[in-house]
Amino acid sequence: MTTPATNFAWTIAQVETATAPVEGMEDVVRVAHYRVRAVSSDAIIDEAYGSVALDDPADPAAFVAFPELTEETVIDWVQAALAGPGGSAADARARIEAALEARIEALRKPPVQ
Repeated sequence: MTTPATNFAWTIAQVETATAPVEGMEDVVRVAHYRVRAVSSDAIIDEAYGSVALDDPADPAAFVAFPELTEETVIDWVQAALAGPGGSAADARARIEAALEARIEALRKPPVQ
């Protein structure tokens, strides 16, 4: 029997911005709240929710103004922040998705008491 496939969807639930300009930049995103929803092909659903502090933009020339932000950009920032210094965003994403996969597997085959 093959293991059912799981699809993951990352979304941004909310962002929090700086209350004052940061080095001349307005509405700098300081915190992002994210969700990761996992849905297996056998209809088991689980979700993770978290928040992460984001660093101020290192290069003002690369600053993305708040009205121009996309969810995809903020998700990239979240995954990079979850990776930490020297870490990989792909590894951080894989770690969270693997944890959700394990929780789905536990729901599929609960321990016998």
